[in-house]
This record gives sequence, C-alpha cells and structure tokens, in this order.
Amino acid sequence: MASDDVTRQLIDSYRMRAEDDYNLAGDGHCLYVGEHPRPKCARVLDLAEKRKFLLPGWQNRESRTACEAMGAASSKGSWADLCCVMEKDDI
Repeated sequence: MASDDVTRQLIDSYRMRAEDDYNLAGDGHCLYVGEHPRPKCARVLDLAEKRKFLLPGWQNRESRTACEAMGAASSKGSWADLCCVMEKDDI
C-alpha cells in the first residue's frame, strides 16, 4: 500500500475513534471542544507503533511526521483533515 494511502487510513482511524468516543462514551475529544486534535492523534499513533505488524515495515519517524503534518495541514474540507469530524456513513 502506498504511503499516502496508509497515512490517510491512519488519520481516518483516529477520526472514527474520536467520533465513537463522542457517541458512545460522551468524550468530546478535541474535535468537539475546539482544541487541535494533533496531540491526541499523536497518542493514537504511539499506541499503533507499539503493536507488532499493525503498521507497514517501512513506517518510521519520517513517515509518522509526514502523517501528522498531512492531518494538521489539510485544508478545511479535505478528506485527511484532522479537524473535521468523520462519521462511519462518510466512508
């Protein structure tokens, strides 16, 4: 899988998790309280990196930085925008 595809999927998984936390646990996450989601997304990436075989073998610090940058720098309305809520119906 191409690195941009993996990056988008990582961002999507975070956004879906944020939506689930909001709907199922009442946790507003940062998306609902006006904070930037980058720190919480970074925590999710930390967890993913600790799991064997979850991320591609080529995933490294550089690709993680690119993932964080893509999510943070996406223009409003962009599919990979960390600041946009994603619902399962969007997929």
